[in-house]
Amino acid sequence: MNLFYRRPLALFCALFAAASVGGACLTARHLPLHLPLALFLLILSALLLAVPIFKGRFHPKLLTPILALLFAALALIQSYLSIDRKLETVSRFKDEAQSCRLEIQEVTASKSYLSSYLARVERIGETTLVVQSKITFPFDAELSVGDNIQADFYILPANEDAENAPYLLANDILATLEATDESFTVIGHTPSDPFSSALSSLRGILSDLIDVHVGGEEGHLISSLFLGRRELLADTTVRDFRRTGTTHLLAISGMHLSVIVLFVDLLLRVFGVSKKWRCVAVLLVTFFYLALTGFALSACRAFLMCGFVYLSWLFHGEGDAVTSLFFALFFLLLISPTSVYDIGMWMSVLAVLGIVIASNFLNSFRERLRKKGMEKNKLRLVYAAVSAVCISLAAELFILFPMWLAFDELSLVALPCGLLLSPPVTAILFLTPFLFLLAWFPPFAFLLGRILYGISHMILEGVTALSRLHGITVSLGHRFFDFFVPIFSLILLILLIVKLRRKWLIPAAMGTAILSLAVFLCLLRIPSPDTVTADYLAQEDNALLAFTAGEESVILDLSSGSYTVIGRARTLLAERCSTEISAFVLTHYHQNHIRSISRLLANTTVRALYLPLPQTQTEGGILEALITEAERQDCKVTLYDRGKPLTLGELTLEVSREVYLKRSTHPTFYLSASAHSQTLIYAAESVHEDEALYAELCSQTEDAEVLILGNHGPITKESFSYPLGNGYVLLADSTLAEHLALKKPPKGMILSDTTRFTYCLQK
Repeated sequence: MNLFYRRPLALFCALFAAASVGGACLTARHLPLHLPLALFLLILSALLLAVPIFKGRFHPKLLTPILALLFAALALIQSYLSIDRKLETVSRFKDEAQSCRLEIQEVTASKSYLSSYLARVERIGETTLVVQSKITFPFDAELSVGDNIQADFYILPANEDAENAPYLLANDILATLEATDESFTVIGHTPSDPFSSALSSLRGILSDLIDVHVGGEEGHLISSLFLGRRELLADTTVRDFRRTGTTHLLAISGMHLSVIVLFVDLLLRVFGVSKKWRCVAVLLVTFFYLALTGFALSACRAFLMCGFVYLSWLFHGEGDAVTSLFFALFFLLLISPTSVYDIGMWMSVLAVLGIVIASNFLNSFRERLRKKGMEKNKLRLVYAAVSAVCISLAAELFILFPMWLAFDELSLVALPCGLLLSPPVTAILFLTPFLFLLAWFPPFAFLLGRILYGISHMILEGVTALSRLHGITVSLGHRFFDFFVPIFSLILLILLIVKLRRKWLIPAAMGTAILSLAVFLCLLRIPSPDTVTADYLAQEDNALLAFTAGEESVILDLSSGSYTVIGRARTLLAERCSTEISAFVLTHYHQNHIRSISRLLANTTVRALYLPLPQTQTEGGILEALITEAERQDCKVTLYDRGKPLTLGELTLEVSREVYLKRSTHPTFYLSASAHSQTLIYAAESVHEDEALYAELCSQTEDAEVLILGNHGPITKESFSYPLGNGYVLLADSTLAEHLALKKPPKGMILSDTTRFTYCLQK
């Protein structure tokens, strides 16, 4: 099987896409090779054209490699002009705090603990620079679309934002701006253009209609599915869809467009419209639907392929799915170069490619069953069952490579969830337009609203129940995936582009991949060796401890409520191949903990939240707010008493009582963590100033494998000493060395100014 055999246009488009990806990789590596490589390809194509002509032996078949090289050169030139050069300009302001003037274009998040917006920057400092950006405030700024604001921001080029770089660049966002403080000035307001304003108003009206007739989170789910209003969904709903591997259902894609096409075609058939005019009407309505939902790239890909099918029919041509797919990809990259970073688009393209390949083999399978004399009804039933599973498997396998590149985890229930949820989601997409049409007939609209509510409620309950299952996700950071995914992708690519006489090699490769993945997942569930990895992370005067054993993890928050260090811990857990937090232990209370823990629970699966018993009325108020948030996010809360051991699997924790010194509102305390007869101790900076705490701590430090002297709480003003053994002594701040008065040097190693430290507690 040769995917590009007698498909030169598909080949040219595929090479354009490959060169665009190459240009994006060069930009990511900061290698200025776009123009030299493009020049080399142009010279090579010129030689292929000139030399045979000069010798009088030019063959028409040479046009294929010449055009292929020209397409690749064009992609590299476009990548340089549209992406690389602009990012170079933004990089001049990297990590600088500058006064910026910008215009709000879209509200992306508006929470009590965070608000973020898409904006067009018009001026940075004294420099006029117009770029798209994402801005973030650590509070609810309550800004609206069109507001012109002036504020101080830290500036970072979008390609150096490790977590969100593909999303930002895919939306032509070249910089991320973080507010330096909570002050900003609204200096004006720019009204939106009439067309965008009309579409936005229509989306709001349709969303309100859904809310009136359906309501609740069920109505928000329908608005998300049909109108792309994902921002209406609760954080827990988005998290549950992500854990079950069905997030793609929330994005406007080819499935949504297919249902719209079916709805319009069915409606026009009722009125007796001819096929020719039905084609024209379908294209117009689907284009309007794309505009209404924001021109999602995966949906644009589906629209272009649909347009090719209808145009080939109108002009009596023969449609080809592979050529249509790659030409749609080429067209999207040509008009929007930054869409090369859109993982959703690549997943959509590869999933369709997998479906096309699987359909080819399924057609052969159906012909074999028919030749064996199987009766029609039985044949249809068997074919429907086999095709549903095979097409879903093919789509999952073909998108494995972009998932491995972009995401931290793989859902083990994605395939069954996709098969189970596709019918009800299709029903919602098909029935929702009827709800809008029947809005003028309240009894019918009410009845249809109840039906939609029931279907939506069933989807939410099912996704929530499945997401609560323990171990349904596996980290893509395992070394197995680093070997398996690239090798499998390379083998499959070779099988698709070479001319095969034995087509069964492709399904054989896919079957081998499925079997290998199943064996690995079984081995992964075998208990790991008796080792608990302890990681200490510090960010200025904020710190935390993370303990991981296999896929289980425990976080101890030692900070003053900063989310920055928690964000680093989430990245660390991905490195440790942990996809959820078994227990999050708060050691003491600060008002900022309400905001940081709320943000954590909204984005990460936390099985249990451990909170200390409050000692003051203020701590009681913080505790009440955290319990309310944990209940809303479906997280179990356990209260523990300071000074008493807390057992979490192989790990035993003990947090000392808090001591408040007169010169600070921050407490001082210590904690010990033990696993497999080894102990790690964290002591806040001024623990030695309380005699009782100091005596307790000294009785434990000599036998500890690790002693971390942190800088949380009041700054020490006097010298101190601890009995030290053979373990590590870690000073979170070099200033502590001035006050550490040792009677004799420790046998272990002393580390200072370390923001990350790792130690394995093992037998």
